[in-house]
Amino acid sequence: MGQKKSKPNTNEVVEIFDDSDTNYEPCIPYACGSNLNGELSLESSKIQYRFLQINFDAIKQQVKFLRFGRGSTYVVTKNNDLYVIGRNNFGQLGLGDEVERRIFTKVENGLFSKGIKDISCGFDHVVILLQDGKVLSCGSNQVGQLCLYHNDNVNVFTEITHMITGLSFESISCGGYFTYLITTYGELYSCGQNTDGQLGLESEINRSTLKKVPIDFLVKEVRCGLNHTIILTTYNEVYVAGYNSNGQLGLGHKTNQNTFRKLEFESGITISEVFCGAVHTIFKTSNGEVYVCGGNKSGQLGMKSPDQLSPVQVKFFMKKSPIRLVNTQMSNHTVVVTQDNKMWVCGRGEDGQLGNGLDSNVEEFQLVKPSADFKIDSEKILQVMALDKATFVITGRKV
Repeated sequence: MGQKKSKPNTNEVVEIFDDSDTNYEPCIPYACGSNLNGELSLESSKIQYRFLQINFDAIKQQVKFLRFGRGSTYVVTKNNDLYVIGRNNFGQLGLGDEVERRIFTKVENGLFSKGIKDISCGFDHVVILLQDGKVLSCGSNQVGQLCLYHNDNVNVFTEITHMITGLSFESISCGGYFTYLITTYGELYSCGQNTDGQLGLESEINRSTLKKVPIDFLVKEVRCGLNHTIILTTYNEVYVAGYNSNGQLGLGHKTNQNTFRKLEFESGITISEVFCGAVHTIFKTSNGEVYVCGGNKSGQLGMKSPDQLSPVQVKFFMKKSPIRLVNTQMSNHTVVVTQDNKMWVCGRGEDGQLGNGLDSNVEEFQLVKPSADFKIDSEKILQVMALDKATFVITGRKV
């Protein structure tokens, strides 16, 4: 893995995630955590407390990118084929049934020929963005999160067409049981569960069809937690809505919000990225600092403290190398990678998702050490994904 090669293996990941350095050839990803549904594509279905390489033997093509749901994994190849594995109790794999898969299985769907641009996963539903701006969905639909004008579960990827003729979408983001779509003009649409105001529609009524969110700013990106939503605008302003009982909206109180409220930061702080855990939120600044707010029951904020109702800086990294990567995706743990290629974890660890060999929570950031199976001493970390009960890491070797 650490040796330079003239040509990548047929099933190595080819998408470069760290845009600041394209001199690295991505390797086969690593994973740790729960493998109960086979979602990690590892030989054993037991919990994996250390990082191991994912088994891509069933995929005979170069991998373009990967996305992960709760207990399921989605792999898109350079040929725009989709391979899936893992949990399928609501038909979220899009295979036409509700049968779990233990090996990567190709999804047959003629719409994929248009090119798959992105995939976003909720807890039990999946949304696909095609290169032509159209959107497909499948899986659990009990609160309308598939945006298909009904509440029946769907086990094949189905195009979202109702009431949005002529719209073209640029970006997608799924929360626990809700969905957001951003148009090519920076407008925002949402559907699904809205019991806590997470759709930003000035109500708490669930929606089974897409509805335009009443905002007066253009959206650059949307990040969704279990029941809360964070927007980063084209001017790097932050707006928040939804569930707030743990302070995850950062507004200084615990009151839910059914419309988007602007979150103010001190002068000189520019937010470049946002990430939503299940009940906590992370803000990365343009100079590599990290601010956090929300729930901290499992230590996911990286500090020994109660829940934080307003964003506070993670001081642990103030005297360390600047932060390059950070991630949490509807989970109760956090992963940080610093410029010196060191990987730090904190939060919930009972399912092995911290990759430190233990099954306990970590209240302050802990270094994950390289090993014979996890070669981050000779490979650059390009992307990290901290999911509900698992963590995935994509590394690269020098070209």
